[in-house]
Formats: sequence, C-alpha cells, structure tokens
Amino acid sequence: MWLSEAPKAMGSKPELINKGNICVAKTSPPAVFKAYNQQFNRDFSMFLKSRAEELVPGGRMVLTTMASFSSDDPLTIWEFVGLKLNDMVLEGLIEEEKLDAFNLSYYAPTKEEVKKVIEEEGSFKLQRLETFAMDWDNYIRKANNKPG
Repeated sequence: MWLSEAPKAMGSKPELINKGNICVAKTSPPAVFKAYNQQFNRDFSMFLKSRAEELVPGGRMVLTTMASFSSDDPLTIWEFVGLKLNDMVLEGLIEEEKLDAFNLSYYAPTKEEVKKVIEEEGSFKLQRLETFAMDWDNYIRKANNKPG
C-alpha cells in the first residue's frame, strides 16, 4: 500500500535506522516495522473512511493490493529495487548517503493487518478476504543469475 508519507516516527534521520534499505525490508530493525505499520494504520483508515463517504448507499468496494504473508518477511518488488540500488552504490553510480536518505512511502501489510484496520475503522463489513502468493525470492534469484 502506498502511504501518504514515509513514517515520521523513525525520527529526523531515518537513514540511520533503516540504513541500506529504501522501505521495510528483511534487514530492517523492529522500530522500522512498527513505524511503517503505524503509518499504514493511519493512512488505510483514512482511505476507508474517504471511500465510504463516496460510496452510494448499499454499495460495495473491491480492493486489490500487494501484501506480505508475514510482518517479519516483507520481501516485495521494492525491496528488490533497493537491493539493486545498493549494487549501484557499490559500483560508485549512486552516493551511499543519498540512498540511505531515501525511504519509500510503501508498506505491504499482512492479511491480518488489513483485516484489523477494516474492522476497527468500521465503515465496511468485510465479506471476503483472499490472498495469493508471488515468489519474489525466486524472482530475485533468477534476476541475479541472468548475464548482464
């Protein structure tokens, strides 16, 4: 889910907390997970409230988004982009300080996190919640093994 902004709860120098990452990643410390989750909760609640105000009486909403299966294993395409940007730092194409200062306003919530916000916000009755898997780890392995 795109967030309205990268979480401010990470402090004035988020690069020091989430060094080497451009979003929540497998190597992010717990404080980063917490900050991104809190930002997701605020923004997703506001999204639901706003959509409910626009909806006609008796209307329904179908929502499709990328998510994680586990909060501590959030590998997404954006983490893959971050890994490639780190490769560019090692090659001298990007300054490390500039990469470390960049944090995407993106969070891939778990199914349980999405359900919790929908239920707590209260504008919608959840009738169905489905997930399907994308094997990003396999995708990354294949991409890294391709001749460049």
